[in-house]
Amino acid sequence: MFHRLVPYFFVVAATCAAAETPCDFKGVSVGEKTTPSSLMASLGIKNYKMNPERWQSDKFLELGKKYGLTSAAEIEEWNAGPACDSDSCRIPFGVGVGNSNSPVSVFVSFPGGRITEIDVAFNKTYWDEIRPVLDRKYGASWHVEQDPNFVITDLETKKSFTVERITLTHRPNGTNRHTGDACMIWGVNYDVVFQHHDPLGAYHSVFAIKLVSNNF
Repeated sequence: MFHRLVPYFFVVAATCAAAETPCDFKGVSVGEKTTPSSLMASLGIKNYKMNPERWQSDKFLELGKKYGLTSAAEIEEWNAGPACDSDSCRIPFGVGVGNSNSPVSVFVSFPGGRITEIDVAFNKTYWDEIRPVLDRKYGASWHVEQDPNFVITDLETKKSFTVERITLTHRPNGTNRHTGDACMIWGVNYDVVFQHHDPLGAYHSVFAIKLVSNNF
C-alpha cells in the first residue's frame, strides 16, 4: 500500500509546488534582503546614481503647474536615470519584459534592507501583450474589477476623456518560498486620473507586488 501511495504523493506535491504563486519580479522578491548594488545587479543595471541631486524647487514647481506634481516628479526621475538611496531604487528605463522586451519602469522599496514593494509601470499600449505573461507566471486566478467610466484629464490642456479601467487582484496571495513571506499582487491598465508626460507614455499600466507584513 505504501509503495502505491508514494507516486501519488509526489504528483500532488509537485502540482501544489507548481501552482504556488511567486512574489518576485525577474527573480527579485519581496521579503528578501537586499542592498542597492545587489538589487541593481539582479535587474541588469550596471550604471546608476546614489542620492542624485534634485531639481531646484522653482524648476520643479514650474513643471508641476503645467503637468501636475506627479508628472513633474516622473520627468525629474527620468532625467536622473537609474538611481537609489538607502531605502529604495528607481529604474525609469533599462529593463524590459515579454517577447518584445517591452520597456518598463521599476521602483523597489527596501526599508531596513528588506524588500517590501515592487512596482512595475509600462505604457498602456503593452497591456494586452503583458497580461498573458502575468497569467503564465503568477497564475490566471484574478479578481477582475471593471470601471467603464474612468475619467482621465490632461492638466496641460484641461481636456478629459473616459476609458474602461481594469483592475486585477490576485487570489490567493503569493508566497516567497525561501522566506515564507506572503505578498499581495495586483495590476491596473490605467493607473491614475491624470495624463502622464514622461517618455514612458501618456497612459501607464502598473503591476505591483507588496509584502504582507507580520508586524502587528
